[in-house]
Amino acid sequence: MKKPILTIVFTIAFLAIFAQDKVDTVYRFGSDTMTCKISESYSPESVFTIVQEPPQYPGGKEIWAKYISKNFKKPKNYDGVIEIWFIVELNGETSKTQIITPRGLTSKYEEYLIELIEKSGKWFPAKQNGHCVRAWKRIKINE
Repeated sequence: MKKPILTIVFTIAFLAIFAQDKVDTVYRFGSDTMTCKISESYSPESVFTIVQEPPQYPGGKEIWAKYISKNFKKPKNYDGVIEIWFIVELNGETSKTQIITPRGLTSKYEEYLIELIEKSGKWFPAKQNGHCVRAWKRIKINE
């Protein structure tokens, strides 16, 4: 009788020790892959602004630059920098896109910029201590 109870106690203790980290998650977008753990020690609602490894566009900065040069249409009579913030979720999707600068863009153009981000596809999420986390991504466009 003691042996089954001890086995159960040790099993529960083992699971409690290792339950904080879920199994590795592998993200694949095209030929790019990224592996990280999803941690239960970070709240799923938490969104980081500073991380050890920021969210990355699959293919890197060069592919992102190609996407922007192909799809971005500059607003009429504007030559400044447009700053956009958005959250990269754990599944790579973008959310809560915000146009930070410049002020005075039409709501229709702001909707266009939000759509530009949404249509960019999935991103690799940020990493903090080896774990995938939700994080803000800031981009600047000045074409």
